[in-house]
Amino acid sequence: MIAPGYHYRHVIRITVLSLWVLSQAGCTVGPAYTPPAAPNMTGYTHEPTPATITGSSGKGDIAQKVITNAELTADWWQLFHSAELNTIVKQALDGNPDLAAARASLRQAHEAVAAAEGALWPQIDVNAGISHQKASFVQFGEYQSIPNFNLYSLGATVGYSLDIFGANSDAVMEGKALEDIQRDEVAAAYLTLTASVISEAIIMAETREEIADVHDIISVDEKNLKLLHDGVHAGIFADHGPEVLSAESQIANDRTLLAPLLQQLNVAEHAAAALVGNTPSRWDAPLFDFSNLKLPDEVPVSLPSSLVGQRPDIMAAEAKLRASNAAIDIATADMLPHINLSADFSYNGLQPDQLFSPVGIISGIAGQLAAPIFHGGTLLAQKRGAEAAFDVARAQYESTVLEAFRQVTDTLRALEHDSELTKGENVAVLAAKKSLDAARGNLSAGTAGYLQVLDAARQYHEAQTLYIRALAQRYQDTATLFVVMGGGWWRDPDLFASSDDKVEEP
Repeated sequence: MIAPGYHYRHVIRITVLSLWVLSQAGCTVGPAYTPPAAPNMTGYTHEPTPATITGSSGKGDIAQKVITNAELTADWWQLFHSAELNTIVKQALDGNPDLAAARASLRQAHEAVAAAEGALWPQIDVNAGISHQKASFVQFGEYQSIPNFNLYSLGATVGYSLDIFGANSDAVMEGKALEDIQRDEVAAAYLTLTASVISEAIIMAETREEIADVHDIISVDEKNLKLLHDGVHAGIFADHGPEVLSAESQIANDRTLLAPLLQQLNVAEHAAAALVGNTPSRWDAPLFDFSNLKLPDEVPVSLPSSLVGQRPDIMAAEAKLRASNAAIDIATADMLPHINLSADFSYNGLQPDQLFSPVGIISGIAGQLAAPIFHGGTLLAQKRGAEAAFDVARAQYESTVLEAFRQVTDTLRALEHDSELTKGENVAVLAAKKSLDAARGNLSAGTAGYLQVLDAARQYHEAQTLYIRALAQRYQDTATLFVVMGGGWWRDPDLFASSDDKVEEP
């Protein structure tokens, strides 16, 4: 006697094995994908990048050593030597909702690939049922009736779409490319987030320096007014004369400079709060200034051939190119025959205890061939459209690479110009300070008028402000260089992880 379930297991095993063997015959019918070659370049500019970017003797401005063919670490912001900066960057990486959304989208793309891979395997389903039936034989000339009965069934079905022309495999390849795009989006979000935090920190430091400068110039104004009052007592100037009134007016005007600077500081603090995933009322920004935010003394610069594998935007553009190539393969396979195989096996009986009787076994194997003959040009148009999309992706990749190299070149040049600018502004500050001291001395001695002191104070304030802004721009351009070089995200093992799930790198 045949053991219950033998036929079921026998048919399933043979069917699954046959489908697996046939699946290995699948092939890709579209164009083979060839990754774009890395640029054959040794530098970003016509002239070699200087080994040292010099600094001035001013506060916070130092010489920077350029290290070529070097990679950034993932925590590149630590090059600014600021414990306060390290703290808020960590807070941002842990609490920023945009980065969390990008990570969740990556998990979604990862599961989409897993779903597509399921089509490469036979689909097996188990089914069971019970039905109440009534039979009549009147149509056969018989008028006798039989009692109503229940029919019980238990079985399984196996279906498989032969991937002869690689449509299913190409769908998986397309899904993996889309997953890579989302992975690059996470890296881009990481890079944008860290760059934004550093930028806001620099703005806060710059604004505080400008506020301190305004307080300094107000102090100078007050000293000038005191000199005038001393002159009034000595009979040199008239009480409530034009000199005294001008000095009092100057103090009032200089004090009005504080309000917009305080607003600028508040805006930067509020922006930093949002970046760390909090509200301004529940989070206080650190007190950044150029004393606790150091200019990096080393500037790593990657080779052009390495840049294309470091920038998330370039990598995402290359992944889009792969996805477009897979879409051509899929569109081509849709124009060719499709073969679907299926097998079913079931036990049937009038009573539950009769289900596994050999008498009630029903099984079958079927195959179906579907070949497109005429679709009004739809399939050909879809293939041509996929080819056009590939050309778009290729042009976009080339454009992305060109833009990346332009950004690096611009930033390298900006650092050189920043160096020259800070040196020049520092000289201007020293000269303006000497001029102000001399003018105040002449006023005290009665050999010069107050207008000379007022003009010298104005020049000193302007020189101080321009130096602070030039120094802040050098900080910003240094951070920008780290960003356009890719930001070292590939060195962070936890970048693609979230608190809810883990996504392993391929």
